[in-house]
Amino acid sequence: MDGMRASFILGVVLVIGLTTSCQDKAEAPLAACKAAEAKGDLGAAVKACEQAANANPSSQSGLAAGTLLVAINGKIAEKKRAEAEAIAAAEPREEAKCSDWMVTCTPGGASHYKNRAACQKLVTDTAGMGVTCGACVCYSSAP
Repeated sequence: MDGMRASFILGVVLVIGLTTSCQDKAEAPLAACKAAEAKGDLGAAVKACEQAANANPSSQSGLAAGTLLVAINGKIAEKKRAEAEAIAAAEPREEAKCSDWMVTCTPGGASHYKNRAACQKLVTDTAGMGVTCGACVCYSSAP
C-alpha cells in the first residue's frame, strides 16, 4: 500500500511539474505589450513585445508578440515620418522670416549669413577639414 501511495504522490508531482513547465512564458509580457500600446506608450510596448517574443518564440503568445512588434514598429516609423514632414514643411516659413542666419564653428567662431543656404554651404564646405560646425540657426527674424 505504501508503494502505491508513493507512486501516486510521485505521479501527482510529475503532473503538476509538467503542467507548470508548459505554461506559456510569453503571455504576461504580451499582455503588457498590448496594454502599453493601448496607452500609446510605443517604446514600452516594443520592450514588452520583444520580451514576450524572446520568452517563448514558438508559442502562440510568442508568435502573436512578434506580429504585434512588427505592427508597432510600423507605427513608430510612420510617426517619425510624419514628424519629419512637419519639420520640413515649417522650414520654408522659418527661412522666409529669418534675416540673419548664424553658425558657430570650431575653430573659427560665429559666422552670419543672409540665408540658410549660404550658411549651410559653409558647414558642408568645411566638413572633413578639421573644422567642426554646429547647425545653422536663425539669429534674428525680419520684422
